[in-house]
Amino acid sequence: MSRSELRAARIALAAGLAAAACVGGTAHATTTPPACDAILVSPAYAHDHALVCVHPDGQGTRVLAVSTTAGTTWRDAKMAGLVRPSGPLGAALTATLSPAFASDNALYATTGSGTYVSTDFGATFSPVDELAKGGATDNPVAFVGRLSTDALVGGGAARVLLAYADSPLAALIDPANGSRRPALGVPGLGALRFVAPPSASGPDGLLAVVNVSDSATSDHAAVYRCDADLTCAQPLFAFPAGTRFGTDSRVVVMPDHSLLATLADGASSPQPWRSTDGGKTFVPMRSVAKVIAALPAGGAPPTIAFAATATRPHRVYLRVEASMPRTGWTPGSPPASQLFRSDDSGATWRLVAYARSAFQPGAPGSLPWRLGPALGRQVQITPDGRLLADGASETAVTTWCSMDGGRRWTMGCR
Repeated sequence: MSRSELRAARIALAAGLAAAACVGGTAHATTTPPACDAILVSPAYAHDHALVCVHPDGQGTRVLAVSTTAGTTWRDAKMAGLVRPSGPLGAALTATLSPAFASDNALYATTGSGTYVSTDFGATFSPVDELAKGGATDNPVAFVGRLSTDALVGGGAARVLLAYADSPLAALIDPANGSRRPALGVPGLGALRFVAPPSASGPDGLLAVVNVSDSATSDHAAVYRCDADLTCAQPLFAFPAGTRFGTDSRVVVMPDHSLLATLADGASSPQPWRSTDGGKTFVPMRSVAKVIAALPAGGAPPTIAFAATATRPHRVYLRVEASMPRTGWTPGSPPASQLFRSDDSGATWRLVAYARSAFQPGAPGSLPWRLGPALGRQVQITPDGRLLADGASETAVTTWCSMDGGRRWTMGCR
């Protein structure tokens, strides 16, 4: 992002924060949501219409906002009992919802002081594990699993468990009683992420993703299968040399049970891969790679995000955000922001909407955000088809909502 682009983004950010401050105190509901880094959709959305938003406050500390009106109104969660360390480490916050949220109401939040659980939608938290500290947005992972036979922890019963990936401190955590088991992960490598496929409670178990470095294959990412104790000794797939699982990389389970892996090392364009056999094999998503390849080079790496919902398991949305090249935008270059839709699980895509950067020549497009990927990276879809995406316009920094599949957008769902 250039200096002028960054300056405009900061002006927009200040305007958005000022607008949010005018709405009212933290206990009041608002119709305009904050700019959510992540939006979690309740597993019981059809009944509770609940959403959880992780977003930065005015000082950059991540906090929670919640909605029980499908994104029409929002309120800040009080988060009483959620402990954070002092200093910069206290700014981080990640969250995940229990897969059994309809019955246990469990919202897990992880800070630099450990992992906590709330059963009143973020109003109060109690500690679960003080060693499972802040990390990526998908760590720890909540899943329904079975502990191996162990009388001390009542092994064998299916329950919600947490898989925490951290090479020296990886663990399998039982939130019901606060017990933890040290986890080996991949022998000698630990685990960068755990992934819970739909069959995680069965014989297949979880998957672990790691980066491998050796003289034979050079650096590459790899996927392993784990047993019930999170020992992941069964290699499944090795990505080509030069592919790495970086800070912004993700492996997500789609409604059609396929896996989408986005690999990147922070210096190159994201590399999307897809598996349809539970991680045994992955193939490059050439249709997405083609979209990425058309973007101008010379700037920060573009970002991509996928969204899908089980109500239409083969429909996938793809958000692509490009940064301005160091030499500036050239006429005829693809729009900086693009939203695509696929109805065949990502085999083919069609452009739904776009927006050109505020500094890019050409028609502006219908997407409301125009100030770069640094202020907008995610897209989410609810079971009733609402699309939610964070981003900055010239006048607002917020989470935008579309009720018609991405063609028209408003601040908040209305």
